[in-house]
Amino acid sequence: MPDIRTLVSSEIHEPKHISNTTSADAGKVITPLSGGESVLRNLTPEEVGVKFVYGEAALDANTTSFAIPAATDATLYTTSDYVQLNAVREPGVYLDHANGVTFNSTTNGLTVPIDGDYRIAFWMNVVSDTNNTKLGVKAKENGDWCNFTVKQDIVATGRVQNISGEIITDMVNGNEVTLWMASDKTADITIQDMRFYVELLRAT
Repeated sequence: MPDIRTLVSSEIHEPKHISNTTSADAGKVITPLSGGESVLRNLTPEEVGVKFVYGEAALDANTTSFAIPAATDATLYTTSDYVQLNAVREPGVYLDHANGVTFNSTTNGLTVPIDGDYRIAFWMNVVSDTNNTKLGVKAKENGDWCNFTVKQDIVATGRVQNISGEIITDMVNGNEVTLWMASDKTADITIQDMRFYVELLRAT
């Protein structure tokens, strides 16, 4: 038997499966199947260490309003002026889609399962009973405020205004992110519809 180490390329056969392949199989690998057999296929994202983690909370056709006090700081940058958009102020929020992320039905918050860089985003349709209401929305991760403030003016009573925003930030396994709101005027606010989600961009 010849020493395999001394064989040249022309004397070596292709691995199993390769002779039956076409250019459409580019990128596939030979990987174990079972019972000593193998298969030519694309590896799954999980098999190469890619994790898909996401979660989305939703609210549809809500008619329940909540009272919000006038902020002490009309610029809406003072965090102590913000109230949490929890189940008391936003009843009916539910977990719409999720993989790994869990939903807290009391705080309306989303909790992540692994450390990583996440996209936090939201949109909401909002109505105020007070003219020229300026609203601010912020996100809070456990006890820390995320570094962004989204502001929107609702010019007329009963006018539906869309507010949206997003940020990329690092999160730690087990941390919960929640939404908060402030107003420059005392008003009754109705969040009619909403989507609020977190998505893992890179595990760390």
